[in-house]
Amino acid sequence: MLCIIRIEGVETYCSDLIVEEESVCFISVAGYQTAVKATVARLLTGSEITIVLARQARWVRPLPGGYRTQFKKLPSGCCQATATAKLAPFGDNKEFLLVSRQRVREGFYSRLDNETDVPLHPDWTEWLWNLFLEEGWIRRLTTLAGTREGYLVSVCPEALMDRVATAMRKKVPPLISCMQRR
Repeated sequence: MLCIIRIEGVETYCSDLIVEEESVCFISVAGYQTAVKATVARLLTGSEITIVLARQARWVRPLPGGYRTQFKKLPSGCCQATATAKLAPFGDNKEFLLVSRQRVREGFYSRLDNETDVPLHPDWTEWLWNLFLEEGWIRRLTTLAGTREGYLVSVCPEALMDRVATAMRKKVPPLISCMQRR
């Protein structure tokens, strides 16, 4: 279901909106090119936007740090844009936003592997996912519109390396099974 975004008399349509509290983490909008660009510009300049969900207006605000944006012209002459929050590192931790319609865990592994120097293996995906949930290093975000799921992942490379090393010493099956001869 598409919901409406209104900004000073200009309307666009939102197909996906993921927030943390009332701050926009991910948004996908479509409509006439000028309206879409105005909506994204409003988000980039730090202004609140109004979104109409189930006939009720809600105000959402941008996160500090800016957004990565992508624009695509549609065959109908309209435009579609996405804006994904850029997350700043917090101390020694790295944070990244994971947004997916399906196969979230595969996306999680690949992003985690790209974001850290800790040696990882694809067979560990399920174990890593459960570890991050247990440690509170992954937080599900709220989807206000659309079918995408969003997660905020916080990675402390030293703590991750410690957990992997401990699991290897304890011979946890998902970690050692990939190293056995076949």
